[in-house]
Amino acid sequence: MAAMKGRVTQGNAAPAQKETVLVESAPRRMRYTPALMGQICERISRGESLRSICSAPDMPSEGAVRYWVQQDHEGCAAGFEAARAVQAHRFAEELIALCDETPPLLEDGRVDQGWVTWQKMRIDTRKWTASRILPKEYGEHVALKGDTAGGGLNIRIDLT
Repeated sequence: MAAMKGRVTQGNAAPAQKETVLVESAPRRMRYTPALMGQICERISRGESLRSICSAPDMPSEGAVRYWVQQDHEGCAAGFEAARAVQAHRFAEELIALCDETPPLLEDGRVDQGWVTWQKMRIDTRKWTASRILPKEYGEHVALKGDTAGGGLNIRIDLT
């Protein structure tokens, strides 16, 4: 999907009315290089999102990076996944710091509930993201245990 830019022009209409003309921006075409992918992976491992990295004009589009990873271009998928794992661990560690922050007080001495809600959203977003990147470590765990000595599950169906 190409990025769109808006430009407002004055037509023959009354001064209060403006016509919006959308113009397509030039696509960013960049060749894959291991150094470029290394830069992207480094920034991801520091906690930046792929979206924010790729919004810079000197970076490839988000779609291009995802395509390179999906196609494992020059073996880049392993490095990208490793960077995402580091990012998930970083988010998990940030949770402790976020929870330890002291909430600001309002002028009347009460805790600022808007700040508390904002902080809760930040915590929940990091938990959710970490659980999607590394579900075995940070996801919900559901375990089924059997009642036999070998740990298997016995199912008995009585049709009488």
